[in-house]
Amino acid sequence: MHSKAKLIISCLIIGGLSLLGFNYFRSRNQVAPVIVNHTNAIIAWDFHGVIVKKPLASMLARAVTVIKNADNRWQLIKLLASPSFMSELLFGSVTSCDRTIENFIARFPEQIERHKEEIYEIANMHVLDEAVVDIMEQLKQQGYTQVLASNIGSESLQRMQAKFPHLFEKFNALFYDGPQYPASSSNACTTELKPNGRYYHAFKQFLAKKHLLNEHIIFIDDKKENIVGARKVDIGIDAIQFFNAEQLRKEFKKRGIMVHGQKQAAPVTA
Repeated sequence: MHSKAKLIISCLIIGGLSLLGFNYFRSRNQVAPVIVNHTNAIIAWDFHGVIVKKPLASMLARAVTVIKNADNRWQLIKLLASPSFMSELLFGSVTSCDRTIENFIARFPEQIERHKEEIYEIANMHVLDEAVVDIMEQLKQQGYTQVLASNIGSESLQRMQAKFPHLFEKFNALFYDGPQYPASSSNACTTELKPNGRYYHAFKQFLAKKHLLNEHIIFIDDKKENIVGARKVDIGIDAIQFFNAEQLRKEFKKRGIMVHGQKQAAPVTA
């Protein structure tokens, strides 16, 4: 056999073995689904990309309008077009959008401060995923404890609570990026962000302190890196990567949690 062919085959074999080894060790960090119920499990929800979705066209159109009407366009463009802000706006980064905004306000207080409301408006133009909200309502009716476990900043959190008050009634507690808001015994802020391992330890300590910690923590997030982070710390978190409501219902079913799809409205007859 030609030496070059032997080299290629050897590389393929080594690569295949490496992949098998990676998948083996990765699987060891996953918590196998177990049957749970409302007495021994809590549901921890990410926010962006799971419960709410981004209407990107509306967000970008609003950003263009704000820039066009501003007399300090350059500073606004630097913020709105910055990699950190755009990453959060378009893809939902693993950092807090609030931190990016506040950093720019600190750098350009006179130019950016007066547009703060408009900037936060753009960053929080999200709409609810009604299918997910329906699942949350069913879980509430079944008696499950539900907790927000998000990188959302306190400024955005306030706005979302005002925008979707009925949604936040489904949460028993909120865990988010500080500073703390509101001053409530059921809420807590953290300086750590997902997927940092310290975030998950802090979250579990928060649950214990608030007497919410249960035998099973089912953690739902759309970011793969956050799921990997939750499994890597190996503290008993059952992490589910979210893709859509139907897939989430199937994941819940594996764990003995039965939630049905949204009922279709009856057709209107003449």
